[in-house]
Amino acid sequence: MIPEKPFPTEHNVNKVNKSVGTARGDFAVNGHDLTAELRQQMVKPRPGFEKIVIRVMDAAAQVGLELPNVSVASVREAQAAATRLHPLLINTRALHQSVSDTMYGAESAAWSGTMLYYSVLCRLAENDENLRATLEPVVEFFARRPAAV
Repeated sequence: MIPEKPFPTEHNVNKVNKSVGTARGDFAVNGHDLTAELRQQMVKPRPGFEKIVIRVMDAAAQVGLELPNVSVASVREAQAAATRLHPLLINTRALHQSVSDTMYGAESAAWSGTMLYYSVLCRLAENDENLRATLEPVVEFFARRPAAV
């Protein structure tokens, strides 16, 4: 089904893309791009860990405990950063989903219309040799089965 809203214009897409590019550049200053290998090596926090971080760091500060390679301040800053990043993650996920859905809708509408035109053109090509020749690569395309997924 073709969406009722019009698809974004080239101007609109370019404007948003420029803004996203600027935001990516701004974020790259402090962003951390993790390799798959590094991501596997990292510890995955349990749900609800945020309260535990605060409690453990408060207890460490209370008794004056500072580990040589991991300071209480660095742990607190990491937790604060995670908290600050959460709204940005929600917004970028929503943007990604919206762009993905819009693109899929556009591709689907284009393909649906193409198949409709193709079926009519095939009927017309029965009596038109030039049209039949024009459609030959398209007929070959439709004759191939898609690769199994």
